[in-house]
Amino acid sequence: VVHGLKRLAGWEPEEARHHLYKLNPRYHISHQNFVTIRNKIALNAALQYHPKALEWMHAIPDNEMTPVLREWMARTALRRQQWDDVVNVIQKMPPSLQYDSEWVYWHGRALAGLGLFQAAQEQWQKIAGGRHYYGFLAADALGQPYQMNHQPTNFAHGNAAKYETFKRVIELKEVGLEQWARREWRTVVNRFSANEQQVAAILAYQWG
Repeated sequence: VVHGLKRLAGWEPEEARHHLYKLNPRYHISHQNFVTIRNKIALNAALQYHPKALEWMHAIPDNEMTPVLREWMARTALRRQQWDDVVNVIQKMPPSLQYDSEWVYWHGRALAGLGLFQAAQEQWQKIAGGRHYYGFLAADALGQPYQMNHQPTNFAHGNAAKYETFKRVIELKEVGLEQWARREWRTVVNRFSANEQQVAAILAYQWG
């Protein structure tokens, strides 16, 4: 039963959720398995833009939320411009996520959406000097020039093979699988150091 529900959660989250709550009293699914299946259902619902994804995530107790679920809960709320939800979810993220430039920027955007412009500017100011995507967005929001902070990148072409997996991102993008490309990008680049991320950007430009 557990194995079947896990598989179903990946393809039909709504049906999986229905069967999970229907079968649980009969088969006494362990709490750990129940949490795993329920969270997988919520995550896949978010990935598939299911209209009830946010509702199902709200039903998950805070102590049973994972960092990945919190990120997708925030993204789902962002798509719907539910700014209160965005702020609340980001504030409950672990510090490693909460202070990441991506979520600092979106925290500011949500605060601005609520009309809290001074608080929004305080968030954006934290990252506006960074030479990265969200730093540039924050600078735009503040009406400030981009801070390029140029530093030469240490790149040896002989090490290009290390970045071969990065090509998958480009290949997925070329065949129109944008969502998969974004997932692959995060998986690959998050393993890199700051210098390696710069090299990845150079290779992406060279590969077109």
